[in-house]
Amino acid sequence: MPGSVENIGVFGKVPCPTCGAPTSSHATGARAGQYVGGLVGWLVVRAFMGAYYCPSHGKIPLSALPPQHRNMVYLRKGLTIGGAFALFIFVIVLVFVMSALGHY
Repeated sequence: MPGSVENIGVFGKVPCPTCGAPTSSHATGARAGQYVGGLVGWLVVRAFMGAYYCPSHGKIPLSALPPQHRNMVYLRKGLTIGGAFALFIFVIVLVFVMSALGHY
C-alpha cells in the first residue's frame, strides 16, 4: 500500500527513511554515564543521547523519520527513562530493607 509505514513495535529495527535498511543505535557518552551512575546512569544517558545510524547514510535525524517511527523512538526513550527510575527506586528500597534486617 503506497504511503504506508512498517510497524516497528517497541523492539523492532528502525528502517532508514532513505534506503529502508535497518539502522543501529548508539549513544555518545553512555560509557561515561555508566562510570558516573552505573546501570541507571547508562540508561539515562542512552535515552537522551541515543541516535540512529544507517550503514549507508550515517546519522539519521529524528525529524527525517516518519511520524509513526518517531513516536516509537520517543516511546522507547520514555520506557528507558522509566526503567532507569524503577531500577533506582528498587536499589534504594533494597538498601533500606537490608539495613533494617541488619545485613548491610
